[in-house]
Amino acid sequence: MSYQRSFDCSLGTSKATCASVGYKFFDAAGAQIGARITSGIINGGGGTFVAASATVPDAARLIRWDSGDTPLAEASEAINTAAELDGRGIAAAMIERLKVSGTNLRVTDTRRRISISEGD
Repeated sequence: MSYQRSFDCSLGTSKATCASVGYKFFDAAGAQIGARITSGIINGGGGTFVAASATVPDAARLIRWDSGDTPLAEASEAINTAAELDGRGIAAAMIERLKVSGTNLRVTDTRRRISISEGD
């Protein structure tokens, strides 16, 4: 099951006006998952870029940003690490337990911080 998360990266001030920034997800073996994504990316200024609501595949273990121009600038971040996955697993188990008692909750994963709040 995929989930939504925001990401950001810095490609350096020389890429501050770059309009071809994108990112790709990779699995634990280093194989690319899906196509390069260029939509939904916000230029935060100074060479910083933000993907406000990326859909992360469960198998993804790395996000790799690139400038899409020459010379190419890249940045990467490990994702879905054991600690992150364990945290979501614990939160999901807590929610299932609370659903039994009639409480409806949702989990929000924001920059590796997991919050539990009342759901709809």
